[in-house]
Amino acid sequence: KMVTLIYGDLNVFSRSDAVALLRRVHLALLPGGFFYADVTSPAAHPASEVRRHFAYHSSGLWSDAPYLELREEHPVGPDDVRWGRYVIIETPRGRARVYTTWSQEYTPDSITALVEDAGLTVQALFEDPAASSLCDGPGWIGLLAIKS
Repeated sequence: KMVTLIYGDLNVFSRSDAVALLRRVHLALLPGGFFYADVTSPAAHPASEVRRHFAYHSSGLWSDAPYLELREEHPVGPDDVRWGRYVIIETPRGRARVYTTWSQEYTPDSITALVEDAGLTVQALFEDPAASSLCDGPGWIGLLAIKS
């Protein structure tokens, strides 16, 4: 059996919540069961200053109605956390909503320690997207672990 957590979904959890989640993965797996995750590292977000962007969408992630997206992305901080703020203004209704996103970034050492703290044993790390189809691009780390 195998549990997967892909597309950087583990990045959205704080480290303490990620350990709690991974402990549940450990409980769910039978001995010999595998866990695969991919996460982003600070290298996936090399900007060193706040970036701002705006775009108009006829529909999309934030709304089925047309909307204006105002985005502010902050660089990765010393705690390996980056955050962004999105202001979404639905143009037909004039309704505005604000979303804040957080992402815990990982290094090979920190993701290994996190997974091992949950009781799993790391079998392989995939850091080079050119050498592995298990990573999505620069700054991604793939990790395969097993329950002993």
